[in-house]
Amino acid sequence: MFFFSFVPLRSLRLCGSIGFSLVLLVACGGGKGTPTPVVLTAQQTALAQLTTVPGTPAPQGNTATPATHPATPTVSASSSTSATRTVTVAAPIDVTETPGLQPLVGGATYTNPAKTYRIDLPPGWTPPAPDPATPGRVITHAPNDPITLTIEEGPTPEDWTRLTPTAVAGLLDAAYRKDAPGDTLQRALLTSVRGASDVGLPTYEFTYTRRANGAPVTVERFVTLTFAGAIAITAIAAPNVADATRPMIAGIVGSLVPLKLDVPTPAALAPTSGNGTITRTPSGLGIALPDGWVAAAPPAMPPGVEFAAQSATGEQRVRVIHKPVAESTKLTDFAATVAGELKAATSNYEIDAEGANTIGGVRAVRNLYRATVVGNDVVGQSVALVKGGNGYVVSVEVPAAQYDARPDDAQALFDRIESSITLP
Repeated sequence: MFFFSFVPLRSLRLCGSIGFSLVLLVACGGGKGTPTPVVLTAQQTALAQLTTVPGTPAPQGNTATPATHPATPTVSASSSTSATRTVTVAAPIDVTETPGLQPLVGGATYTNPAKTYRIDLPPGWTPPAPDPATPGRVITHAPNDPITLTIEEGPTPEDWTRLTPTAVAGLLDAAYRKDAPGDTLQRALLTSVRGASDVGLPTYEFTYTRRANGAPVTVERFVTLTFAGAIAITAIAAPNVADATRPMIAGIVGSLVPLKLDVPTPAALAPTSGNGTITRTPSGLGIALPDGWVAAAPPAMPPGVEFAAQSATGEQRVRVIHKPVAESTKLTDFAATVAGELKAATSNYEIDAEGANTIGGVRAVRNLYRATVVGNDVVGQSVALVKGGNGYVVSVEVPAAQYDARPDDAQALFDRIESSITLP
């Protein structure tokens, strides 16, 4: 099996038998990682799409010559409470980047009962059915049974969006080996699948060898990552079968479409202060301000601010941007536009983390950022969404020193205000 301990998602802290496994995992946050000083990887490309200003060339995760990411030491720290931290150490693994996988042609589509993913299987494969060996897993067979496929769901490694590919590969490998200690890793690749979005989803491919009943076996395992979690696919067969069917397996993985790409916003948090009264902006968007906060004059920049408020000291503040948009506007394009406008209105602007969720049933994009605003260093969390012909961005900012000293308290403020948003 392939499971990590579950840690609740923080808004932007990006928490035996022969078989072929696919795992849909729930996203977590909380770890730390060192950025890879190379061109964008397949993992980073999907994330970069959220903050690339439309009209500029999009960074490409794959080049003509595959990039190799050498392993560097890493530690992933997870936290279930602010006072207690569980630290997971995994050996990083060298990763070679390869072009994205192409979907299977002429396959039969299977959608799981929970409608969290769909995948195409070649003609003649049996319909997926519950696997009696493992609860929650479904199983299907190739004709004449040379390959068995299993599909299961579970949670992901922490904060994968901020870790290097070598660190992510190390954590995925370590989790897999807990239940397959006899497998020997041969190689690790980083590729992508298209999925349901218009940007590729990073996919790690691991090749292992083992012996079963005295005979050699090849294990091909794939792990596709989304904001909601990961999907891991593992193909296990005799070496000659694995070599002959590798293109077909790659096509099956390439046909994968995760239908749950993000984790919904939890129920509104009970504010630590304030009576929860909703304040309506001119366009009708509602937001609950903490006790003592008052309305402030909307700043001229970034453009489109229709409402602003601040704490009694003026150090903490919120602003709401409202922009009319075309019905065809993509959320990623709108989020990239407003991120570019904020960057132009500040200095030293950089994205610390990215994520996705839903607000009032509408898909949203989150950014945790640092910037210098009118000479003041701040950390902010913004959430962008598009509903009908309206685009909204709600941003909450606190002094950077305050965030760095008490990040959990600052994050609680960000989440409390975001979770209070009601749409017109």
